[in-house]
Amino acid sequence: MKKLFAIAILASFTTLAAPLQWTCDWPEAKSQTFSLYQGETATFEPTFRVNGRTVTNATIEAVWYQTNGMGNAWWKLDGATFAPSNDVGAAAYRFFVEASVPGSPFPVPQTIYRANGALRMLPSPGFTPNAIEPPIRTLDFANIEVANDPWTEAIESNRVEIATVRVGVASNSAAIETNSDAIAEIAGTTSALSDSISTLSTNVYTKAETDAAIAAATPAETDPVWEAEKSGYATAAGLAALEAEARPAINGYSR
Repeated sequence: MKKLFAIAILASFTTLAAPLQWTCDWPEAKSQTFSLYQGETATFEPTFRVNGRTVTNATIEAVWYQTNGMGNAWWKLDGATFAPSNDVGAAAYRFFVEASVPGSPFPVPQTIYRANGALRMLPSPGFTPNAIEPPIRTLDFANIEVANDPWTEAIESNRVEIATVRVGVASNSAAIETNSDAIAEIAGTTSALSDSISTLSTNVYTKAETDAAIAAATPAETDPVWEAEKSGYATAAGLAALEAEARPAINGYSR
């Protein structure tokens, strides 16, 4: 029984949150520093007053907090509770409470951040910091002036490379067409050579066929004048007569 009672008490304490309470007198901004042991849960409970009157219709919409080195980046609590899961192990946190008021006693409905301060985190045994993703910041180029941006040069370089690739593709296409024409011409020449070889193969004769054709050929007609002269020159009388005709010319040349 005692054990169950102790467990019930322990469970009730683990769900308790330390209330962080302070008063903000409008329009003054009230900054408050609180100490919290790591691993504990705390709730932000500011009280707003206007002209000494407590504002009962203010609603805490969120709590923004950050640690050193975060610049304009903030984590956001959806609500007013800071839990161990929101603790990254920093020694301290800066916070702002975002509260909305619908109007009276405020002049107009608005969102206020007058309640702010710091959380000083105290070491506690057994605490393990939680790894939280850094806040995402939106960069609006409409609100900044970009100079010497690196991407313009990269885009231009890519354009030049694309143009070079296109020229190379066009050159390769032209070369392919030229090669196709040459291949077609070679194919035509090869076809013509094949026809010629086929014709030569058809007109080849054997030796026996050639001899038979020569034997069957009609002898050429002889020249009777040449035959007479040739036979006359072939005799001794003919040679003597030829010498007698040539002697005067020879003797004249000798003088």
